[in-house]
Amino acid sequence: MGHGLTPLRTFTVGESLYWYAVCFGGAMLSQITHLACALGSKVNILIGTCGGLDPAADSGDLIVPSYSNADESTTRVYRRDLGPDRNDHRADPYLAQRIVEALSEHHRPYHHLSSDPR
Repeated sequence: MGHGLTPLRTFTVGESLYWYAVCFGGAMLSQITHLACALGSKVNILIGTCGGLDPAADSGDLIVPSYSNADESTTRVYRRDLGPDRNDHRADPYLAQRIVEALSEHHRPYHHLSSDPR
């Protein structure tokens, strides 16, 4: 029988230590994020999965979004004080551009989605 905990993987890039965990559900994600912050994490990056309707995209493709909309489970409380656009989540443009540049430099295929409903 498993212990019910998400397997946590670690790796380093240069001097930085990174954790990687696959999380399904806000409760598990919040536990791991809380632990990371308690141990000194300054930045937490969510790498997720998604569905899409782009016929050019294929299963397993890398997607670098600039915008997403979430309205399920715990995402409803992330920004509840912001009114009707509380479910709109925008990526950091600088970080997104750095990711696109790194993928291009290493000749990795990706889709950079920049649609925003506004």
